[in-house]
Amino acid sequence: MLKRFLFTILSLVLLAGCGVDTIKSLLISMTDNRFRTLMPDSVQEYQASSYDRRSIAFDQPGWFTNRDASQYIRTEDVNGHKENVMLDVEGPGAIVRFWLTTFKRNGIIRIYFDNKPEPEITIPAYDLMKIGLPLGRALLQAHSSYEPKEKGGSTLYLPMPYAKHCKVTFEDKDTDNQPRYYQINYVKLNQAKTFSKKHLDDLKMLVDKTNDKLLHPDSVLIGRTTDIDQQIAPNGEAWLTCLRVRPAYVCCLSN
Repeated sequence: MLKRFLFTILSLVLLAGCGVDTIKSLLISMTDNRFRTLMPDSVQEYQASSYDRRSIAFDQPGWFTNRDASQYIRTEDVNGHKENVMLDVEGPGAIVRFWLTTFKRNGIIRIYFDNKPEPEITIPAYDLMKIGLPLGRALLQAHSSYEPKEKGGSTLYLPMPYAKHCKVTFEDKDTDNQPRYYQINYVKLNQAKTFSKKHLDDLKMLVDKTNDKLLHPDSVLIGRTTDIDQQIAPNGEAWLTCLRVRPAYVCCLSN
């Protein structure tokens, strides 16, 4: 299961730079094997996380520090409450994976797009399972340790593009210093149409189709099969005859 979704993230990364990216185009890429074999000229993926900020470089003190929880970019005062900034990036780009876990979950996650004062997405807990979007198990997964009323985490794979800017914050309502672990993976794009819940609702059929294909992928053994029966010397090479005809891609290798 993990390998399948790592391929999904790779597909989204490889799509970067291919025209104007939208929720629709990014969803389609998640189940299109062609995007797993294409490498655009510039592919950049980044991660914001709760890593220990004392860990800077291997040749500096603190490299092996491991207090990787509740670490934020900064804390902002917003209308009388405090929001811890988890992600703050310029666009165009897209969030492609959001992972988090904790013990108690009291608080509010907010996702802002394009410098708007109000969040597009508000989650009433440190719990992605409460995001309130019509997603299936492939796009939104509870971790094996997840308990609905208490501890455990979840991972969101729904691609969320943004044209100008994206900020993710957490307002912590627990007073006993609960550890907040998180990773937010995002890619830079050439152009993007900003995510909206309205746009996602309009794509319900595609969301359902994407979810089903991720849970029940096509067999990797489809297509032509070819063999090589030869020894390959060190630094040598061998050609698969079928790959001399393009476009084509390899979906399975075995020996």
